[in-house]
Amino acid sequence: MGFLDKLLKAKWQDDDPQVRIEAVKKLNDVKLLERIARNDESEDVRVAALENIHVNSILMDIAKNDFPCKVRAAAVGNIDDDDEFLIETVKSDDCIDVRRAAISRIGIKNGRYSKSYLRDRVDDKLVLAEIAKDSSFYENDRDSAIERIDDASLLEDIAKNALDFKFRKKAILKIGINKIADEQIIADVAINYISSKSIRIFAINKIRDVSLLEEIAKNTDGEIRNHAINNAEFLSELGGDVGDEQALVKVAKSSEPSSICKGAVNMIDDDAVLADIAVNADHEDVRIHAVEKIYDDSILEDIAKDLSNSNVSCLAVEKIYNKSILEDLAKNSPDVDVRRIAVEGIKDENVLAEIAKNDSDSRVCCAAVKNIINEPILDGILKSTPYDNVKREILKNRLYSDSSYDGTLKNYSLISHIPDLNQQISAFRALNGSRNVRIDAIKYLNDVKVLKYIAKNDGDYVFWKIGNRKRYPVRSEAITKLMELGEEDYVKSSRLCPSCGNAKMVDGECRECGRVL
Repeated sequence: MGFLDKLLKAKWQDDDPQVRIEAVKKLNDVKLLERIARNDESEDVRVAALENIHVNSILMDIAKNDFPCKVRAAAVGNIDDDDEFLIETVKSDDCIDVRRAAISRIGIKNGRYSKSYLRDRVDDKLVLAEIAKDSSFYENDRDSAIERIDDASLLEDIAKNALDFKFRKKAILKIGINKIADEQIIADVAINYISSKSIRIFAINKIRDVSLLEEIAKNTDGEIRNHAINNAEFLSELGGDVGDEQALVKVAKSSEPSSICKGAVNMIDDDAVLADIAVNADHEDVRIHAVEKIYDDSILEDIAKDLSNSNVSCLAVEKIYNKSILEDLAKNSPDVDVRRIAVEGIKDENVLAEIAKNDSDSRVCCAAVKNIINEPILDGILKSTPYDNVKREILKNRLYSDSSYDGTLKNYSLISHIPDLNQQISAFRALNGSRNVRIDAIKYLNDVKVLKYIAKNDGDYVFWKIGNRKRYPVRSEAITKLMELGEEDYVKSSRLCPSCGNAKMVDGECRECGRVL
């Protein structure tokens, strides 16, 4: 034995484990390495020895025998091209580190790994489950593993123990969160499933363990945190044991304080059960809270048709998206507010026109008109409706193109007597539009009564360039139009000046602008 061998031997037998590790790394004597791997008092030294051993029979013998988990994992982690042994190890070894080491070597041959191997050749479901849980594998392998597993217990194991939430989530979605019983998994969803608020809230509602709800509250914020806190407080108030869903329903429908009843509603997600609470609970705010959680249109329709509480029925209508249900409610509900709210969700202008012409309540008709933009349809309603507020709503629509229009209606009584629809619209614009709209409308207006009112009362003025004198351009337009219609005597008797719009004509001359008639 040479001097160097003696020196190395001394080092791998040194009292300092770190010195022994460095020495072992330089050894290539397989028998000596095996001796060290089996007998050294330091697990780290034994692991270092195993890293230099590439004989499967030695590695497999150490992996199978009663060595520390860390040592067996190191042995398995160096096995090459023996998938049968590795798969059996994954299925039978009780140490997760050993199982993971075995999985990491499946498909390794001559030190090289085939990306498609796991997808194409590994069929054992338990091995696939271990692959799905281990973040050291390629994502496509973990995806493929989950896709090929149908066993609910294995999927639940992945949902609970996969290192990456992305793959815990995939397993959860494949099982269906409503079928998961393990509340620890459900709490994981509530904390980490940040892409879906509704799923996180659904998860919180399934949890009955107050400590888990408190854990969720500590690790979340905003609405999710508040929901977890509310449920925890509710369970604590009831002693932490609410029994089955029927017990929750009983609480929700009871005369207990509404905060407790709403706490019970929070933990119920079945739409049919919520509908029962919405119709039968003692407290109105509890009934409303139940409706807020329902999204099934057919169930919401049933609640909308139950007229025991108008506020509850109206909220149900607001949440309905189905066109035929809305149309049926808008035409047939005996509740005016239900019909009105249903109309607000309808887009078909022909249906809206039918309702606007036939409903017995002007508020419903107005709601229908608000959703119509087709002018011929609006004109047809305007001619037939007996309701002044509906007429005003239609005329108001005619001003929507005027950006300065503020939505208010002025002096509608002045135009209600006008029989001609186009003249009525012109009068309405002349009274309610912006300055330019009013001036333009007056050019087409022939109703003397409206023109006289504008000539005396329109308050829109500008100042002359010289002096502090006012000019009323809309009045001026109305005065000019009156004169065209043969109302010169009225203009003269009222001392109206067609140039400036002031009532300051004296002996045919305007004392404001100097105009001579």
